[in-house]
Amino acid sequence: MNRGEHNKPGKTKEIMVQCLLVSSDGLEEPVLRNFLHEKYDIRDQKTIKMHLEQLRKKGCIKKYEKTGLSNHWKIDKIEHFIKIFEEFPGLHADLQVNNLLINMLLQKHQSILKEPDLKYFKSFIEDSPKFLEIFLKRSPEEIIKAADYIPEINTDFNEYPEIKDRPILKFYCTSKILDILNGNV
Repeated sequence: MNRGEHNKPGKTKEIMVQCLLVSSDGLEEPVLRNFLHEKYDIRDQKTIKMHLEQLRKKGCIKKYEKTGLSNHWKIDKIEHFIKIFEEFPGLHADLQVNNLLINMLLQKHQSILKEPDLKYFKSFIEDSPKFLEIFLKRSPEEIIKAADYIPEINTDFNEYPEIKDRPILKFYCTSKILDILNGNV
């Protein structure tokens, strides 16, 4: 991009979020500014601050302030990841491989994940944005309720008793899950 040219609407914010997703500890504002300048030729400090503040207000990132120190920006709550998923579809692949997010999801859903499913959870998330969306936006209780309903609409599960009582496999094996959760059945 040449000096004076602008990114498409939302692209600069997406780039900023992507930078923060890569750094699990977050970034000091000057480090982020330097990276944006060198890699993407985004230079204007006022514009960068404005975009960061807009991302904070949307709930995508958090600003940590200490008197006399640079602002520190971070993505560190499941709510941040939910907003990022909703606001930036171009980052779904980045979210699918984000270890911090996957660990948060494992913790959030530990009550419904059976031991044999733990080893598959990460690969299921990496394989399917829909699977990520379900486990990101829904509570364990909602997932269990929907998973219990799947055999009623998909009789193929009767042929696979190993799937019974394993909600993760039920979700992965059906394309009807979003319809169930959204009440479209």
